[in-house]
Amino acid sequence: MLYRKVNRMDDLEFSLLGFGCWSLGSSSGWSSSSDSLSMRALEVAIDNGITLFDTAPVYGLGSSEILLGKAIKGKRDNLIVISKCGLIWDDAGNITNDLTAKSVLNELDSSLSRLNVDYIDIYQLHWPDPKINICDLQKTIQKLLDTKKIKYIGLSNFSLEDCKILSQNKKVVSYQGLYNLLEPNEENYYGINLGYKMKDEILPFCENNGMSVFPYSPLMQGILTDNFNASNIGKNDVRNSNPKFHNEDSIKVYLDKRDKLMQYGKSIDMSLLEIAYGWLAYQKAITSIISGSTKEEQVIKNIKACNTILKEQYYNEIEKIVCT
Repeated sequence: MLYRKVNRMDDLEFSLLGFGCWSLGSSSGWSSSSDSLSMRALEVAIDNGITLFDTAPVYGLGSSEILLGKAIKGKRDNLIVISKCGLIWDDAGNITNDLTAKSVLNELDSSLSRLNVDYIDIYQLHWPDPKINICDLQKTIQKLLDTKKIKYIGLSNFSLEDCKILSQNKKVVSYQGLYNLLEPNEENYYGINLGYKMKDEILPFCENNGMSVFPYSPLMQGILTDNFNASNIGKNDVRNSNPKFHNEDSIKVYLDKRDKLMQYGKSIDMSLLEIAYGWLAYQKAITSIISGSTKEEQVIKNIKACNTILKEQYYNEIEKIVCT
């Protein structure tokens, strides 16, 4: 396993491959996942050197944090645990944004309880809350830090403008956003307007300011894997809510580029998985790639692929494929 550090967190060493916990367990909404398979995947990840685990309360409406907490029991001190705040749900499972200080402080305590830990390494603001102004959010960040229950604050899906303001607090150390070969500067995610450009805006800013970058959906929810088949997605799978999987014009563009990448991969003896991870890892701003796994064999494949060192000429050719 390869590891990286960044200036704002020189006390932490990040595995290049991070474990994304959205798909953990039978309550996750991912049709291929179960509690037992997820627990085994987590155990294999820890045993093979993955140190970063990224979860959120809203993943499985609390179940992801509970499963992760069970898996890391007795191993916590050697791991980096990331969770989030700002998305809450009611008894009917309806999710809303809430980044008020009262709400996020309550969320923090609930996450600590579900994870069964005393502190969280990086506590991320999951999505912007349009009802909260930036000055109030700065105060809330400080209140979270004052609890001493978290080490650092991270931002997820925030605009570059907000990132510039909030990162003036040097304990704001990371950015998590949608980023993969097929979506380098994507405008929408599940129909939500993102309001940022990862490759053109976020990566240069974070690199220049010593902040970590955690790309999520590095395989575009499975499209950038060698055996992807849309027909294998179950009818209740969460990916069915992603409009990109149902728009024939857009999915054709993605699949055509996927085919070209696979053909190029054959010419350089690299799998599509190796190309997808290698392209991300080649970029210095990337700290840890957040990738979910529902089975232990996926964890092993991801680790092997993430150890791929991409040559400059390969990176340049891949860029030509995805930019045309």
